[in-house]
Amino acid sequence: MTKKMIDMHGIAAPKGQTFLDPEVVEMMKRLATGQTDEALNDRFGISYNTWRKLVAGRAVRHSLAQRLTERVAVIAASC
Repeated sequence: MTKKMIDMHGIAAPKGQTFLDPEVVEMMKRLATGQTDEALNDRFGISYNTWRKLVAGRAVRHSLAQRLTERVAVIAASC
């Protein structure tokens, strides 16, 4: 049996997706240099649409969540 990722409201993530740790999202908010496509892409490698999903607590691809978690850790360590 496969364990499903559940958000804080008890909603399961679709197959192949997961919820980014809310602490990582909060750190991203602090580290963001702007909320435009260009600023978000330069800083985190994401689009504005992805940013909106993350801020709303929606599920994203597992690979994206993993990449972002690693990237945010590197950015935070350099600040």
